[in-house]
Parts: sequence; structure tokens; C-alpha cells
Amino acid sequence: MLLYDYHHHVDQHCYKSRLNFLKYCRRCLSSSNQSIPQPKSDSDGKSKQDETTTSHYTMGDTLVEPIPIKSLNILSRIETYEKYGSSFKNLFLGVPDTDLLSFPFLLKSRKEFLELTEQYEMVRTTWNKIKKDEQTLNLLNYNSLYKLSVSEMMFIFEAIGASVEKNLPFGTKEDEENRFEKRLSKTFNIDPTSKNRFNIGEAAFSSFHNLREAIETVVPLIERNAIVYYALSRSSNDHMKSILANNTNIAFAFDEDFDSDRTDIKIDSWSSQARLANDFNSWVITGRKNNIINGNYSHYLIFTKTNDYTEVQGLDKLQNDVGIIALLAPANQVKVELDAQDFLAIQHQRISFEDLELFRDSSEVINATKNLAEFNNVKGCGQLAVSAFILGLLKQLQKNTYAYLVNNRLGLTDCEFVQYKLFASTCKIYGLESMIYLTAAMYDSFERGANLGGESITIKTKAVEYAYDVIGELRSLFGSRYPFSSTVYDLIYYLDSFLDCSMNNRMLMANEAVKHYKTFEDMTLNRFNFIPKEPINTIRHYLKQRKLRRYETYLTREMTKYVHHNLHAACDWIEHLINLLQFSMHYLSTIHQEKFQQQQFDLNRLVEMAMDIEMMISCLSRANHAICYGIRNGHSERDICMAICKELFLKHLQTFEAIDKRTLIDNNDYCRRIFETNMNERGYFPKLFQVE
Repeated sequence: MLLYDYHHHVDQHCYKSRLNFLKYCRRCLSSSNQSIPQPKSDSDGKSKQDETTTSHYTMGDTLVEPIPIKSLNILSRIETYEKYGSSFKNLFLGVPDTDLLSFPFLLKSRKEFLELTEQYEMVRTTWNKIKKDEQTLNLLNYNSLYKLSVSEMMFIFEAIGASVEKNLPFGTKEDEENRFEKRLSKTFNIDPTSKNRFNIGEAAFSSFHNLREAIETVVPLIERNAIVYYALSRSSNDHMKSILANNTNIAFAFDEDFDSDRTDIKIDSWSSQARLANDFNSWVITGRKNNIINGNYSHYLIFTKTNDYTEVQGLDKLQNDVGIIALLAPANQVKVELDAQDFLAIQHQRISFEDLELFRDSSEVINATKNLAEFNNVKGCGQLAVSAFILGLLKQLQKNTYAYLVNNRLGLTDCEFVQYKLFASTCKIYGLESMIYLTAAMYDSFERGANLGGESITIKTKAVEYAYDVIGELRSLFGSRYPFSSTVYDLIYYLDSFLDCSMNNRMLMANEAVKHYKTFEDMTLNRFNFIPKEPINTIRHYLKQRKLRRYETYLTREMTKYVHHNLHAACDWIEHLINLLQFSMHYLSTIHQEKFQQQQFDLNRLVEMAMDIEMMISCLSRANHAICYGIRNGHSERDICMAICKELFLKHLQTFEAIDKRTLIDNNDYCRRIFETNMNERGYFPKLFQVE
């Protein structure tokens, strides 16, 4: 009986503690809805203000005034060093970069952390309220983000993404009891006291206005700071300093019309081309560019291919077949026309130029070269900014989801299925965040010569694909109560098409990986001793090595020297996958021979494995930093890192099995024949109840 009373008392105590904890969570999440404390009268008729213990960066939107963005001068104290080549492509050779295991430590004090957090909250709460004209953006330094470090710039774009999510109808949280009527009132300007308050009608489409406004302001802001002015600030041309000082409005001219036979996004396929004049003092360019958001531009930054070079090109086999150059052309020297509107009715323009002569000393931004590292870095910085914007949107959406569950559906917090959904979204967001800021630190720390295009493409591809998954999972928790999540999907669709879509980026990385691997194939085979010198034993030895490496991959455990001992298991998983990736490259290269680059389905498997390895390394680096420096919740970061690495490790063990048994499980022949039949029949070919 005493034992029963004891357990009963403990159960009651645990229940009350859990109830108090949930009430505390509800108050905390409710306070983040930014409600303004209202004065209330006491019994003597005197009014007094509600006391609050929240810090000022969690106050309501109206309590935060927009102030100019300032830098913490991180670049002045970062020690830069040389790093040539691409760490991402080296994964296909079985070579991890242990330098990436040192997660950046950019801030030197907690004061700087609080300043950066305060600035983040200021942008998040005021971006939707400020005017987006040039005067306001210049006054608040939004047009000067390129002067910050890349890490700080990504922090600002993440805050803008969180602010944009708050302005879309999907996922906004409310504190009032009657939240559905409050929702209609806030989103569609409907009076909750009106009799016709549930007759939404055409007012529902007002949410698309916010979406269009977000794209028309954010995309040009990314183009300006992360691409155009970032390229100008890194240019060796002294004339570009005067362009930067004048703060001119420059358009990013990158996209082209697709040719009928174009199946990739390689530079070789571009139609625009530049050639050197006879005196070698000017460039003559011919071509066209489109998909430029309509605006009043003074210059156009035009990217074209070229076969002429101002400097001697090396014999590096990793260089591109053709070169690339970026030129700054005045708007009055190109033909500007209105282009077709996109699916959101956003007006675009296209430009064309025929034998346009531009002097080198006033137009060269990126010098003509076959080494695409600088071009990949400039384009990659824009892709990184897009990913940071998506990251902010997803983090704000998940924050709203937790608030919705606590405020409205508290019982679901005990459901293990709901917990797994939120756990999965947390893992994806954590992985994206780790990759973004590790790569941003690489931009700040590496000197010229490092090629960060692979990392940037990986981040943007994963950000878009993870966004679809996270939005879908969180959408299922809201149910039909908030039905207008399509605007968030449309925003992700648009950002996916910006700077090339995910599918094209995957194929580009696949082709680059094959080229990179083929260059070092002999060295790789000799180092791993896949094929012995005796031809008679080649097949037997190859099959033996294949079986051994399938189950007993040899690990050097080199990565464990750089991380905390609690993360050694993740190091082993990463090294195991790197070995499997390198072996899969050799295996498929041996099978397909010269047709390797045409096997897009197999190549996509390899690219997916390499992208996930990159994410595992980023998460490992961040978790190791959190544990070693005693950061709060470091144990939770270790848990989420181990969860991500374990899931991806098991996922790609199955990928390796699929590659090993590709002849048994793939439907290549069926796929090809069905596709050809559909092409002949112009669509779905089976005819129901067909009679001959």
C-alpha cells in the first residue's frame, strides 16, 4: 500500500511538472507572437504597464525600429589561407578534406553574439514593414550587404527569409482564442465581426501579392549583393572601384534561351560569345540574355563564353574546354526589350547585343579564363544567399508549427508520430544551416584559387529539395485549417529556377565529377590497388576486392584525430561512405567505359551520395565545435549530428547495394521502351477498353 501511495504521489508530481512545463512553453511561444503589453487600470483608477521579463529582441514587431545594418568587422580579423581545387570533387576520389572539420569561430565575445542576434531580430521583424524603394534600402544599408563578410550577409538573408514567411498566409501563429477568425482578418483583411466573414472569395488571392512582392524585392537584392557587387568587389580591374562608389543599379545577365538540342547547363552550350579585337584592347560580344527582372538599370553584367584569352592558359586537364568572361556593359549600348511574364505575372526583360565592342579597362569584371573557379564562386555566392533565405523561411515555419501545437493542439505533442515529423524537419534544417555557414566561412577564409562551386550547388539543391519535404510534413500538422500553403510552394518553385534548377545542377555536378575522376583515374587505381598487373588474375582479383570492400571496408580513422571522442562513430560512417563512393565511381566507370557520362541515373546516385557526405561533414564539424567549446545544448547538437549521420549512412548502404545489383533492380530497358511509346503517342499511351 505504501509502495502504491509512493508511485501515485510520484505520478501526480510528474503530471503536474509536465503540465507546468507545457504551460511555460505555451507562454514562451505566445510571447514570441509579438503582442504589445497594454496598460491596465487598478482599483484606484491608475494605469500601470504590464511587466515583462523578455529580452528586447523578442518584443513585438512594432517595438523594434529599423536601424541601418552594421558590420562586426569580421573580415579584418579572419586569417586567410590558400586552398586550391574543389574539396567536394575530391570526395569522388576517396579524399576527405579534414580542414572542414574545424567549424568557424567568427565571433570573439558574447557581446558580438548578442549584437548579431539583435540585428537578426531587427531584420526579421521590420523587413515586411519598410518601404522597398532605393532610398530606404540605401539608408538601411540593404544595398550594401556586399561590404559585410559572406557569413554576416547570409545571416541577413536568413532573417529576411524568416520575415517573408511571416507575411505569407501559411503557418502564421496567433494568440487569441478565436484564431481562425483572427487568421482571416489578418491575412485577407476580413472583418471578423461581419456576417460574411467566411465568404473569402477573391480576397484569398491577395496572398499572391505578398509572394510577388517578396520575389520582386528579394531576388534583385540577392543579385545585387551576392553576385554583381560581390564580383565587382573581387575584380582586379581598378575601374570597378569607381562603379562601386557610384552605387549604380546593375542587372545580372546570366540566363539564355534554351536551344532545341540543349540538354545541359555547361558553358559550352551558351550561345553568347566574346572575342578579342585585333588590338587586344577590347572585347566584341554577340548574343542575348533573358529572364532579367524588369527595372531601371544603368549597366548589365553579362556572362559569355570565349575562346580568346588575355593570359596564357595552363595545361591543367581539369580546366573547362572553353573559357568564360564577365563584362560590364552600359544599358544604352544593348537592345532592351520586355520579355514574357512568368507564372506570377512578374515582368521580365531581355537584352541582345550584336558585335558590341567593350574596352577591357572599363568592362572586364572576371578575366577570360578556362579555370571556372572564380565564376563558380560568384555564382555560388548567389546560390548560398538563396539557400540562406530558404533556411530562414523554414526555421520560422517550424517555430510557428511548435507554437500552433502548443496553443491549439497540445494533445498532439504526446504523439510519437508527430514527434518524428518535427524531428525529421529539425534534422533537415540543422543540416542546411551547418552547410550554409561552413561554406560561408570558406568564402571568407579561402584566398583565390579555391573552387566552392560544388559546395554551393550542393547547398542550393538540398535547400530546395528539403524545403519541399519540410513544408509538406509541417503542412500535415496544420490540416485543413490553414489551406493556403501553395504560396510557399510557389516561392520555392521560383527560387529553384533561379541560378539553374536542382535537376540541371545535379547533372552538371555529375559530369564535373566524372571528368574529375577520369583525370586522376590512374593514380587512384594504383593507390587502392584495384587491378593487379597480371592480366590473367584481373577478374578474380577485382571480384575479391569488390566483395571485401562491400562488407569490410578498411578505415584509416584519420578523421577521428580532429573531433571529440563522442563523435568517432560518425567519423567512421563518413569514411566508410567515402570509400564506397570512390569504389562505386570505379565500378561504374569500368562498366560504362566511354558512355559513363550518358548514364545519368547512375550518376545521380553518386552525386546524391557525395552531397549527403558533404552534409555529414558539415554537421560533424558543427557538433564537434559545440561540444569542445562547451556551447549550451551541445549535447543536443551531438544527438542531432549522430542522428543525421546514422540516417544518411544507412541510406547510402542501400544506395551501394542498388549500384551493386543494378542489373537486377533497375528498369532501364522498360523505362526506355515505355518512354519512347509515350513520345510516339504524345502522352499516356495505354487506351482503356481499346478495341482493334
